[in-house]
Amino acid sequence: MSIVQQLTNFTRGNPLLVLAALPVVLVVAKVVHYLVDSSDLRSYPGPFLAKFTDAWIFWTVSRNRWSRSVEDAHIKYGPIVRIAPNHISIDDPKALAMVYGHSTGFMKSNWYDIFAAFSVSNIFDTRSRSEHARKRRMEAHMFAPQSIRAVEPISH
Repeated sequence: MSIVQQLTNFTRGNPLLVLAALPVVLVVAKVVHYLVDSSDLRSYPGPFLAKFTDAWIFWTVSRNRWSRSVEDAHIKYGPIVRIAPNHISIDDPKALAMVYGHSTGFMKSNWYDIFAAFSVSNIFDTRSRSEHARKRRMEAHMFAPQSIRAVEPISH
């Protein structure tokens, strides 16, 4: 008899056992995912919960402290901070062009298509390189380093 059949037979008469075991199984699954992380995000420091779950993000947003919490995390951990199992935050002006630059070779995912459904397509949700370049030329002056520095004190 396989282990799956044995577990099925054992838990069939114990529904409370299944409910009690569920959190343990979820925690073990998160830990295993963390240990076999193929993207090597483990190497980036951050809040403990951020290694395993989006709970840290949920907690800070629900307390209306998202910006301040991320800033505090950067003060504590450095310019690259893991804020969720598959998300990092980068606080380094030199990385701006490398991450968000127009010619990075990365295309936006289809996740952005949902935003176009609610409004007229804008530079944020435009996935076409040529269309994005056209819109970018019209707005580039607003994102020049001196413009960003000018609004930084009031953006927090």
